[in-house]
Amino acid sequence: MKKIQDKEYLPADGRQLTYYMHKDGKRGLTMLLVFLPYLIGLNVRLLGAVFRASLKFTSIPDQRDFSPHKWRFTKMVLTEMIMRCVKNIIRGFMRRTTNESHLKTEVLLHFNRLLGEGPASELYFELLVRPQLYLKFEPGKELARLPRAVIMTPDVKLQLYQTLLLKLGLTFT
Repeated sequence: MKKIQDKEYLPADGRQLTYYMHKDGKRGLTMLLVFLPYLIGLNVRLLGAVFRASLKFTSIPDQRDFSPHKWRFTKMVLTEMIMRCVKNIIRGFMRRTTNESHLKTEVLLHFNRLLGEGPASELYFELLVRPQLYLKFEPGKELARLPRAVIMTPDVKLQLYQTLLLKLGLTFT
């Protein structure tokens, strides 16, 4: 517990985040969210509440009082929320598709639109991902103020790519 209070430990990615949210109930969550003690007993479906609460302790990157250490946790929670939404979108498509070549093409298009740049990626995020975030996690009006460029940084894109490949059981050759 002392390591967390001294900020020597923060989860590195969404897997560690969800692991500690499920681990040991209260104790695991307390270890993870020492600065959000009133959220003890949190379920993963309440990541939106963690996101909203974490924004009370941090600022977004374009503000003067920006703290990279505090933003890192908020960004990790947001990345986990995005990954879960996109995973559900792609899995739904995979269930409905019977043609293997069509499936491969569509999965690649989803990855390109999510991780790419340009108008198609902006539309994909604003019309598909952001509404899913609101429906699934209720992240609050704070999310609307975050532009895609602030959310989808290279490190977030890499984390999304690696986690989605793992969760969807995909390999690209």
